[in-house]
Amino acid sequence: MASKYPHLLKPLDLGFTTLKNRVLMGSMHTGLEEPEGVMAGLFGGGGLTKMAAYFRARAEGHVGLMVTGGIAPNSEGRVAPFAAKLTTSSEARSHLEVTKAVHETGTGSKICMQILHSGRYAYHPSAVSASPVQAPIAPFKPKELSSADVNRTIEDYAACAALARADNVPERAYQLAMQLSSCPAPFWRSTIGVGSQKTQEVFSERTEALQHDRDLAAT
Repeated sequence: MASKYPHLLKPLDLGFTTLKNRVLMGSMHTGLEEPEGVMAGLFGGGGLTKMAAYFRARAEGHVGLMVTGGIAPNSEGRVAPFAAKLTTSSEARSHLEVTKAVHETGTGSKICMQILHSGRYAYHPSAVSASPVQAPIAPFKPKELSSADVNRTIEDYAACAALARADNVPERAYQLAMQLSSCPAPFWRSTIGVGSQKTQEVFSERTEALQHDRDLAAT
């Protein structure tokens, strides 16, 4: 293995952080992202305690970077009713159980939260997308996003990423944010030019505001 892939177990400098190796565990929606109770019946979710144990085991195997299952940036982007989302500080703090479990292993493994908007593939009547075309595997026809809706969705992505960073990094939990979406390509072709810049601007603003609130609470 080492001779065929000589760089696999070498560190990878990403600029803002360094991975201990190039072993990546891609995102898989296991259902462990969902809360206890009603969602357990739909997805087999066991709450974040089971999710923490799941990723702890992989960290003990020295995986360089692990990516969680999808966490929605708003209610419309949820996979199903009551599915996982990250829109409040309390929801962000609950993820500390997962990141803490990973970093307590002492292996140097890192975990990355996938921010996932399910778009027209959502299993709920509030689904939205670039067009009102229903997905072949989805039970609901999505609402077509307006320009204002697109901008709001971009802001929701940035706010979600800011919450993950502000509430997790101070606890030595390096939960990064990936912006992925299942929305059809035309949605991104029409917005990606301004989306990335706007997302970064909103992300910076939200992160500064959240850190300011944390500083006030500590005084």
